[in-house]
Amino acid sequence: YVVCLPDYMHKYYPRWPEYTWITKTTRDIIYPYYARHSVLTVADSVQGADDIHTFTNIPAAKIRTIYYVAPSYTYKHKNMTGDEATKILEKYSLPERFIYYPAQFWPQKYHDRLLRALHKTKEAHKVEIPLVVIGDNKGNHARYFKQVMSLAEELGIKNLITHPGYVADIESVALYKKAVALVSPAFQGPTTLPPLEAMILGTPVVTANIFEVPKQVGNSALLF
Repeated sequence: YVVCLPDYMHKYYPRWPEYTWITKTTRDIIYPYYARHSVLTVADSVQGADDIHTFTNIPAAKIRTIYYVAPSYTYKHKNMTGDEATKILEKYSLPERFIYYPAQFWPQKYHDRLLRALHKTKEAHKVEIPLVVIGDNKGNHARYFKQVMSLAEELGIKNLITHPGYVADIESVALYKKAVALVSPAFQGPTTLPPLEAMILGTPVVTANIFEVPKQVGNSALLF
């Protein structure tokens, strides 16, 4: 068999709440087992391949890098017009102009830092920037979602935040089409998908300068 191993971020950030001791132990047992007994092991990036080699001790010659591409629905709907996007999204009562951040509600997605940046912009420059965030706010995501919304209220910017919930694929494309920019502060890697989606759909990208994200976006994004 061929196995795809997602990432070894738990080695870089073992204190992330997502990585419980059970999760870390399971990854440290199962990932090497899969890698050792596979014909080939697939990584999403050069760093991903290096991490697999480092943390599983399998030969580098047995690892292949296949870079992520945007999901098929991104290509399917990439010619969506602004009017079509407006019609798809009319049920959400969105602000006329907004930045967009599609991410599940996990601490390493750093919604809190994005909110603090919006607050700082409002206080220092008297500019209010509406933000649309999507993602599940139930189950394992409920606790962090509540923390994010509580912080928005504490900072006095809750009126700037719109959360349509977990949206359909075509709605996500429409949100990219209507957004002023994708702003992604996610502290996760080695690579990430939203900038790829945004670039295909013609949405400006502002994202974190970490791991292999700069290689993904090249000169097509603003990095911070």
